[in-house]
Parts: sequence; structure tokens; C-alpha cells
Amino acid sequence: MEIFPALDLFEHKVIRLYKGDFNKGTIYSHDPIKTAENFALQGARWIHVIDLEGAKKSTPFHLDLLEKFTKMGLKVQFGGGLRTFKDIENALSAGATRVMVGSLLFRDKSTPNVLFEKFNNSVVPAVDVKNGMVATHGWEKSKNLRPHETVNRLVTNGYRTLLVTSVDRDGTLSGPNIRLYRTIIPETKGKAEVIAAGGIVNISDITKLKLEGLSGVILGKSIYEGKIKIKEALEVAKQC
Repeated sequence: MEIFPALDLFEHKVIRLYKGDFNKGTIYSHDPIKTAENFALQGARWIHVIDLEGAKKSTPFHLDLLEKFTKMGLKVQFGGGLRTFKDIENALSAGATRVMVGSLLFRDKSTPNVLFEKFNNSVVPAVDVKNGMVATHGWEKSKNLRPHETVNRLVTNGYRTLLVTSVDRDGTLSGPNIRLYRTIIPETKGKAEVIAAGGIVNISDITKLKLEGLSGVILGKSIYEGKIKIKEALEVAKQC
């Protein structure tokens, strides 16, 4: 299992939203570089960077930071505001190891296949689940798509890594949505890895998700609030 410390950015500040609500954000740092350095010092190999400002305004605003993160030895998983193929190319060129795409991915039925043909597994589909349905555009719009059906379709298209976020739990420290992942994992048919995000509060949650078949977890508020130490999470992820 892989551990992904989250770095959510708005106006070059590190913030966390509550249930994806832009009106309920908490600023944790005014220096994302130092925050990332701290993650690296604790042993993190990846950093999960979300450009919240980009997601809200439909264009990336923080690509200038990606190369700085990679120079720390961190692999960057980047998303937020990637609405065109050119945006994806720019993010990968700026230093992202792979990018997460949600709104663009669900633009029409042909886009997932076209994206995969062009970028292969440099693109990670971001399946954001809000009120039981897939949400897009910074979690502010809902698509008439069910998560398990969406995952099945994406795996059929060839995607081998997917991010599934429970928006209703994101930033709540209320525990992961185990029921959601139990509907998702069978749809991968053993062909794709699923990364979980939303609500993870303690080491026990990481163990539970590993046992359910998740390949990675995003840690956000839990590390900023001191509920989980990255080094400890990495050790548990190796063992369980």
C-alpha cells in the first residue's frame, strides 16, 4: 500500500476544505514548500497535490511548485483545473509524475478512451463521490453516474490506477466510507489499483482499507491535525 500526504493549495496556501465546501476551508500553512519538505523528511515518496484554486477557476494555478517538489525526491500526483489535453501536458512537463483528471474525463463518453490512448497511465481518473453520485468541477456539479459503474467502465478502457474520493467524508475525520469501496473493488476485476480518500482519521483506518483491497490512501486533515504521523503510516502500510 502507498501513502499519499495531501497538499491542497489555494492562492499558494495549504488549506483543507470540509466536505469539499470552499466556504469552509482551514489554512494550515502559508509555505507549501516547507510543508512538502516535512513530508519528505518523514519518508514520504509521493505527494498528492490538489490545485483547489485551479479546480474552482478551471485552470491550474500552482504548476510553478511542482519542479520544487520533485527536487526533494518526491513523486507528484497532481490534479485540479486540468480541463484540456494541453493542461495535462503542461502539468506533466512541470514535474507531475501523473495527473488526476475528473471533469475533463467525464465530458463525454469518448473522452476516457481518447485520454488513455494519448497519456496511458500518466492519467489517474478521479472518481469523486458526493451523495452517492459522481461529482465534477471542483465537486460543485453532479453527474448522473454511479461510482461502481463508472469504475467498471474506466477499467474496461484500460486504466490501472484510480482515485476514489468520498467527498461527503473529506475533511471530516469521520472515517472512510468502507461501504463505498466494497462496491468499487469488485468492479476492478483485479486489473486496477484503487486509492482511497476522504475521512481517514487513524492508523486503524489505513489497516481496514488495506484489508478491503485498497492500494493507497490519501492523508490530509489527519496529518495536519496530528492524528496520524506519516512515518507511522508508512510502516503500517508495509506490514499489513
